[in-house]
Amino acid sequence: MGLGPGGYMMGLDSLSARAVLYRWNAVTVVFRKEAGWCDLYVNGALVNRRQFRRHQSIRWPASRFYLGKYVDGKMFREDTKAGMFYGVIKRLCLEERALSDREVRKLHGTWPVGQAAGPYPPDRRVYENDLQRPRYHLIAPGKWMNEPHAPFWYQGFYHIFYQANPHAPVWDNIQWGHMVSPDLVHWEDMPLALEPREEG
Repeated sequence: MGLGPGGYMMGLDSLSARAVLYRWNAVTVVFRKEAGWCDLYVNGALVNRRQFRRHQSIRWPASRFYLGKYVDGKMFREDTKAGMFYGVIKRLCLEERALSDREVRKLHGTWPVGQAAGPYPPDRRVYENDLQRPRYHLIAPGKWMNEPHAPFWYQGFYHIFYQANPHAPVWDNIQWGHMVSPDLVHWEDMPLALEPREEG
């Protein structure tokens, strides 16, 4: 997680708990201006605390605010949409005050932490009315697809594999998607063929 208090970027990574893949997770950042530190909570646990200069304020941008991946504004026009969030947001809360440790843990207890966030592959029917979506060209069920390779026939179906990022519509966090077809026209999404794990 990155936070820009003005003039620099402050990174804040979890030191203990991790978000659980394909499950709802609660992530809260509390900026404690008077104390001079920033707390990161994941699923009800305080997982990091980062110090900064006391009494430093968060300066909100004059232009639109975007939640997501940090991009240096000097590289783009001021109105460029630079934010890119990886995943799905079920609830977003912005508070004008710093929540206490007890309030954060209580808040996380009201969220669906640990419940399944949805199936993979996602349901393609959400795009049925999208006139710009290709009908016959191979396309991922959602987010990102790159380099479909080497279709082959096996046990009554053509199989094809491709680079996939099921978390965001950008090239990053690449995994291998899998589709099958009886006729090279009608394709069915299969579970991910290769998916990296934290341990390697």
